[in-house]
Amino acid sequence: MSIKRVLAIVLNYNGKKFTNDLYLRTIESLKNQNYQNLEIIVADNNSNDGSVAEINQKFPDIRIIRLKKNRATMGYNAGIDVFMKGNYDFLFLSNNDIIYENDFIKNMIDFCENNSDAGLITPRIMMLSDKNIYNSTGIVINKSGFAWDRNFGDKESDIGIIKSSEVASASGGAMFCTREAVKAVKKFDPIYYAYYEDVDLSVRLRRCTDLKIFYNSEALCYHSFSMSWGVSPMKEFYMIRNRYVFVIIHFQIKMMLNSIRFMYFSVRHPQNNLQKKIFLSLFFLMPFIIYRRIGMSFNKPLSKTILENFAGLPSLSNKKSANSA
Repeated sequence: MSIKRVLAIVLNYNGKKFTNDLYLRTIESLKNQNYQNLEIIVADNNSNDGSVAEINQKFPDIRIIRLKKNRATMGYNAGIDVFMKGNYDFLFLSNNDIIYENDFIKNMIDFCENNSDAGLITPRIMMLSDKNIYNSTGIVINKSGFAWDRNFGDKESDIGIIKSSEVASASGGAMFCTREAVKAVKKFDPIYYAYYEDVDLSVRLRRCTDLKIFYNSEALCYHSFSMSWGVSPMKEFYMIRNRYVFVIIHFQIKMMLNSIRFMYFSVRHPQNNLQKKIFLSLFFLMPFIIYRRIGMSFNKPLSKTILENFAGLPSLSNKKSANSA
């Protein structure tokens, strides 16, 4: 029996500036995996803080793909190109602010081998600042298109270890993918740039295939929450704008109109200038959004029933919730 080949892509942008040395520790935790057939590539979003030089110095054997400009989460796509051209069985996508237990990759492969219908797998992500606190056990999506990290802020000492289960969406911060899933959905959609791109990819997988998305409790890692973006107008811009984009592309007409009405009247940013930018951006993107909606219409619909099966309003699910980071 051949040993499955895994390609890990670590996404970096000014890791030294935003994470201190955590970006190096992320790579080191992957190099220290007890699974041997693992190749690591860094996709760098045109960093200018010296982090690339430090990666080269500390890990001279690791290949670095240097992008000409900061493509945010879309930087993953450069690594996906390498994956599709190579003879790899699994793809792992990682932010540069996460530390992995040394059996992480092995536990992901074991999970896939025991669940032949798995397409995307999201791990048990705990807070690096307090390893007793959950960051995410997958992403939940409600009827208005709002997506948040399941179990965000819950304490393991209070609720225990959440058991492995199917979830609505996998987190792009640490996403394990089968080759069949990557072949089906290909890359992250550049229309998003950052935020909701993982939710979109997960929903495209659901609509285009019969593969499932799982949370794996045995694969454990620790995330430094929102180190690169923090709380900023730019983050708010993409979170609100991309929620509209996602809903228009994927929701059925009645649910889409209800969601847009709810967002327009209830999810307005307090800064009028930013709100205007959001709608101006949507205006210029609308032909591309409609084109994507038409293209997806030939696949299975994302029905109201599907959302109810795996989600619910935050008040009915987790009282503590957060936007996917």
